[in-house]
Amino acid sequence: MARNPFGAAVSDPRLADAANAALERSGTAVDACIAAFLMASAIVPGVLLGAATLLTAGPGVGARGFDGPLLQPGKGAPRPRGFHRDEDILPAARISVSAALAALYAAHAHDGSLSLTELAAPAAKAAAAAGAKGRAALLKRVGAGGHLAVRDHNFVRDLVEVAGRAVGGCVTDADLEDATAVVAPPDRSTHMLRVASSMRVPSPVPLDGFAVCACDGRGVVAVLHAVHDPDGVVVPTREVTASRAAVPVMRGVPRVTPGTAIGPHAPIALLADDTGVVWSGIAFDAAVEVGLDELDVERADGITIEQTLRRAVDGKPAGVRGACAVVRASVAGGPVRALVVQR
Repeated sequence: MARNPFGAAVSDPRLADAANAALERSGTAVDACIAAFLMASAIVPGVLLGAATLLTAGPGVGARGFDGPLLQPGKGAPRPRGFHRDEDILPAARISVSAALAALYAAHAHDGSLSLTELAAPAAKAAAAAGAKGRAALLKRVGAGGHLAVRDHNFVRDLVEVAGRAVGGCVTDADLEDATAVVAPPDRSTHMLRVASSMRVPSPVPLDGFAVCACDGRGVVAVLHAVHDPDGVVVPTREVTASRAAVPVMRGVPRVTPGTAIGPHAPIALLADDTGVVWSGIAFDAAVEVGLDELDVERADGITIEQTLRRAVDGKPAGVRGACAVVRASVAGGPVRALVVQR
């Protein structure tokens, strides 16, 4: 349990040091979430081209959601002929496009303090130490230019080589150019803020993910949820993998519109008191749809956040592995609580 006036809770313990280090360097809660995401990208090859959603609120920064989902490809190109039902579907036809970096770049512009270069440097170092030099170089590019790293013509060429029309895929230059995040105020109910909902189609393959919650010294809270395909298609020169979340085009069946978001809504929320002040951030460790309505309750005396998390996790389907949360100090400069509950 943290005793600092800031703290982070991460569902994957390998990412905790990156999140806390950002806070210790006077970074914001958003910085901590981005640092954890980039470290996850160094460790797991599919994270960088997965999905990421971030929600933040607190004194002086307002409340904002940044949604960067996996997207159906095919923009700017005619509909392919499609596959017969009894035909083997090529791996390239399943590759989706990621808006994760666009979301995190927008979140950093909204309330980042440390530079992206500072946030990406530990991740690039970790990737290089693991022997993934291509991934390390890409992470350095992310530090230098944010989401522009995956719009660079060299990266676009490398991705299209494994996911473009020439190899049976649907990914186009326009898909990568238009892979923008949805930035909007969160949906508010009585005691909860969540990311504004949008239409999504289910992923045709199982996804994996992780969650991060952070609170900085100003009392600003941020929560992040990310998902990726653990068995994605390799982009060899970059040593990353692309998620197979796209819905293949089938003959005689209307195709999913290019640009449609794919996968579960992010199971993250900020909890507020009766005056609207955010006092906690919660994120579930899951890559499936998770209901959040039971969190929209008054902060009851005698019910701790630990009990709330445990009850919520135990009541969820098997795909929910746990949850994490941060709780703001009740007085200025007081300790932030960082909690992780596993099923």
